[in-house]
Amino acid sequence: MLQHSDQKVKDRGHYVPLEEALEASEDNVSRDTRVIRRCSILSSWKVMLCVHGALLTVSGFMFSASGAAMNFRRARNAEIKAVSFYSPVLNKVELSLRDQQVRDTRYPPEDEMGVYRQPPSPEVDNAWDRISDVQAILISSEEVQRLGKDPGRTVKAPQSWGYGEDAHWAEIDVFHQIHCLNSIRQSLYRDYYAGKDNDTNPLAWGHITHCLHNLVQALMCSASADVITYNWVDGKPKPVPDFNINHKCRDFEKLLQWQNEHKLPDPKSKWEDITMPVDFVPLAPDMSGLDEEE
Repeated sequence: MLQHSDQKVKDRGHYVPLEEALEASEDNVSRDTRVIRRCSILSSWKVMLCVHGALLTVSGFMFSASGAAMNFRRARNAEIKAVSFYSPVLNKVELSLRDQQVRDTRYPPEDEMGVYRQPPSPEVDNAWDRISDVQAILISSEEVQRLGKDPGRTVKAPQSWGYGEDAHWAEIDVFHQIHCLNSIRQSLYRDYYAGKDNDTNPLAWGHITHCLHNLVQALMCSASADVITYNWVDGKPKPVPDFNINHKCRDFEKLLQWQNEHKLPDPKSKWEDITMPVDFVPLAPDMSGLDEEE
């Protein structure tokens, strides 16, 4: 078969020089490679845009959720917070306000509140113990600071208890106030409560005067402006005050429940276990209130 110097190849009915065919093939490969690379780059950008968009969506959702949670905490107990100093507890439990009549008659009423006016008995003591049980709770350094206190001076739970490095010992004021009121009540029945907090014991008597001082300041601070009216009563020649007053009350039972659910377990053994760190500089007694357990 006759061959020319330039090898011929058959391409769709006509012949193309092999060198041109190879160059054309290389051009096609190069063009295809560029197209593939361009498509890959575009695909990469699309993936990156999708990932970026997804991250923005998730971040926006988390930001919105965080904002909603913050707004919820701010809204919780808003009316109470408006007339209260900061308390971390108000961010954790809803203490709804409600209208409630505080009953006060000459004789103990025959309802659940009447037990607190009864003479000493196991039933009476159980009732008082239930509402005056001061339990320890734990709060953070940030919460201590917002209370206007120095977290470097407050008592921290030892790390051996398993609550981490940022757990400060605290309690809720109202339960201390009722504890004080119960101590004063017990001091009225010295014979029945012999050996407990009463005026036959000088240290206990100091506790009683502390309680009086604490409660009068608390009452003056809250300064109830609710109004007492007077009635004409059969057999009484002069007007008689009506101490059945309508108040706006917080949900005490809800607060008591929250304390019991979040209290430090086994507080007595922990109280015995806790000791002052060796490098801690204690406050002077006149700066720390009572310097012994109440």
